[in-house]
Amino acid sequence: MGGIVRLAQRLKPFNTGPDMRKLIVTTLAALVLAGCGAKQSSSAQLGQLWTSFRGDYAAHDASKACSLFSVHGKVLVVQQVKEVGLIRAGEPATCENAVRQDFITAPTLPRLVSVKVNGNQATLNYGGIPGNAVKQNGTWRFNSDLV
Repeated sequence: MGGIVRLAQRLKPFNTGPDMRKLIVTTLAALVLAGCGAKQSSSAQLGQLWTSFRGDYAAHDASKACSLFSVHGKVLVVQQVKEVGLIRAGEPATCENAVRQDFITAPTLPRLVSVKVNGNQATLNYGGIPGNAVKQNGTWRFNSDLV
């Protein structure tokens, strides 16, 4: 921020008083801060998505973990857990129930090894396990079963 103040001081001869200096400093500070919020790359966003999922999974927060899936991804999670018989009779077949059952059978998750982005689609590899993600409305979501 010191550079902004120095620039405003250099511009002092060109303005009409302290109000103009405040305006210049405020405007320059806003421009600098706007640049600080640069967009993350898709690979970085997907890495953050996996980190969030691992954290939610470790905390046994099925609701937050499921919020990271696309609608199609949630269907696949439920389908996989049903196929191996982990959803108990009488329990609703929801992503949350499927993930809760997986907490028991797979207490830890591997690291994200690689990400390959192709537009709004991404192929993920976590510990030799393939997966994919899709970008919907500017947000990446898992589009395959991870449990």
